[in-house]
Amino acid sequence: MADSLEGLGRFGSTVSRPVDQVAGGWQASGIVTVRSVLPFTAFSGTDNANTGGSNEYIQIVSQPVPAGFNQSRAVWFAPAAFAISAFGTLGNSSRNAFRGLISQDVNLGLMKNSGLTEKLKLQSRSRFFNLLTKKNLGNLNPTVTSGQSFGEILSAYAARGIQFAHNVMW
Repeated sequence: MADSLEGLGRFGSTVSRPVDQVAGGWQASGIVTVRSVLPFTAFSGTDNANTGGSNEYIQIVSQPVPAGFNQSRAVWFAPAAFAISAFGTLGNSSRNAFRGLISQDVNLGLMKNSGLTEKLKLQSRSRFFNLLTKKNLGNLNPTVTSGQSFGEILSAYAARGIQFAHNVMW
């Protein structure tokens, strides 16, 4: 492929050296990440089924997200919709029966290559993580016996981050 482009010259090769120092040598890169809604399992946190474990499925007694319910970080679904099953019985929910949140992230990298002398080069880099400052929340607490924090979102991914770096190359 390089042979077919030979002779075309560099884009903007006719500009003056001062203009080339400012406008030339730029590179950009980016990553866009969109994570779909991840399934999760809600647990009772007890051994009411007498199976020897505490990660038993919960009992669903009404609609977890009823019409008009306002989902928020503090309450993702109606806690009253769940109960711990009667002793000696299993809950009626199933593995991955519930859906979490969507996560979206845009990262951008900018680099500027400058020639200081014929052999000495300077590269300046800037990286912007979560460029749009999208609030990406983590998973929620799936255990009924955890009290008021059941169904609450307890974490979030990092907010915007910016890095700058300079590198001198010989």
